[in-house]
Amino acid sequence: MCSNSIHNRTWSMEQVEFFVSPEGKVYFDQGNGYEPFKQDDREIIAFILFKLHEFYQPTFDKLAELYAKSKPNKWYFEYKIASRFIRCNFGDLDKLTFDINFGALNFEEVRCPLRGICDYEGIICKPKLTIAINPEEKKVAKLYAKGSTISDIAMTLQKSVCTVDNQINNVRIKLGLNSCREIIKYFNTNNLTF
Repeated sequence: MCSNSIHNRTWSMEQVEFFVSPEGKVYFDQGNGYEPFKQDDREIIAFILFKLHEFYQPTFDKLAELYAKSKPNKWYFEYKIASRFIRCNFGDLDKLTFDINFGALNFEEVRCPLRGICDYEGIICKPKLTIAINPEEKKVAKLYAKGSTISDIAMTLQKSVCTVDNQINNVRIKLGLNSCREIIKYFNTNNLTF
């Protein structure tokens, strides 16, 4: 059975849409209209930092290096990291897919004048997932993301249905998703191919 707890912390982050103005200011909407993103928006900041630590460690490391001078002021330091990550990955005003959707991050192709020549492309913008999904979980998740049922996967890989179900659930937990069906959307949205 899929649960909603990640490392004994249940995240209430449901649906958030970010928008970056032409002047570079970050705004967010949780269903009540757009508000400026500030350093006292601690729940969003904590959620993004958690995701960076768990799934995109090189991204966090590079952002921490870039904003190291701000480190003595912890809240400002964390805000700078979260703000830059948002600007590089969620800046377009897009109501088709929430940028944070029940725990999943849905990256966007953000328009940037440095696209293709930025030293941080693939690190800060469009980062690579760095979680430890083992090879067997990868096989199962890949088939599941392509739309195969648990029974089909079990038959294809000559595993028990219970084993496949457990491996899909492990992937869900490692990705920080609320339901196993979100794996399909997560893989497709983030272009994960293994």
